[in-house]
Amino acid sequence: MQPLARRVSGLFSRHFSSATGIAKPLSGPLSEGMTGEAMKMTLRQWVKSGWEKPVGYWLLGTSGLLAGMVLVGGYTRLSGAGLSMTNWKFQGSLPPNTPEAWEHEFLRYQEFPEYKRIHKNAMTVDEFKEIYLIEWFHRMLGRGIGIFFGVPFMFLSLSRVIKWPLGSRLGLLLGAGATQGLVGWWMVRSGLEENPDPYARPRVSSYRMCFHWLMALVLYGGTVWCGLSVLRPTPASTKLASLTALKSLRRWALIPTLAALITLTSGPFVAGLDAGRAFNTWPKMIDDWVPDEAWKFWGDLISTGKTQWLAATE
Repeated sequence: MQPLARRVSGLFSRHFSSATGIAKPLSGPLSEGMTGEAMKMTLRQWVKSGWEKPVGYWLLGTSGLLAGMVLVGGYTRLSGAGLSMTNWKFQGSLPPNTPEAWEHEFLRYQEFPEYKRIHKNAMTVDEFKEIYLIEWFHRMLGRGIGIFFGVPFMFLSLSRVIKWPLGSRLGLLLGAGATQGLVGWWMVRSGLEENPDPYARPRVSSYRMCFHWLMALVLYGGTVWCGLSVLRPTPASTKLASLTALKSLRRWALIPTLAALITLTSGPFVAGLDAGRAFNTWPKMIDDWVPDEAWKFWGDLISTGKTQWLAATE
């Protein structure tokens, strides 16, 4: 019986994808009787036995905080607070705590285009405090999430609770999260620069905002994926028919996933360029599904290349 069991286990493991936790369909009568316990024996171990729930819930908790971070970021943009903090420190800092400190910060803000072109002689220190604290909270929440994720990750890795397959993925997510702070400042810097057009409204670069947004989605999706992989490393059913149907479902899911990704990518450009205000009719744009301006833009983009693209999205 032992040699037969080893042959069955070897046959199954060759058809199993440890990266996704989804088994590939097997051929032959052995696959019909494969049990969940047999599948678990062939799985690459993500964490030390008994730590599945703590690690999985910690990762899902991180994803929940990241979702909240996205909402705070959206509110920061809608409130016009994104350009109120004109410097950036990796470790962060406390907000001003005296009237003199607030006045100093307000004077610094007045040196940049947003105040000069929009708020000049029309904003008080108290109004500045409101937008400053919104941006400050957004930045510090990001640092807090980094601590919430990074400290347990280091502890669990050093304790060898997290195994290498999962640890390598989480290490990449930690690096991406640290980079996200730099990307955010790179985005904000674009809105602090002088525009030669005296009538241009100060705004951050749309393509930089898109990059910032997509990185947030990667971090959120990565933590959800890793968390669920730890909590549910095996499919609910290991029967051949179920696994075949699951594989087909994943293949068809690529179409709506791609459509959603295109829509999500276009969002920062629509928001950053105020494109939603171009037409006030729906579903058509005045009388056209695709307006003439769109055809002209894409034609110019193809003919002029990168320079035109950057100019249109800055």
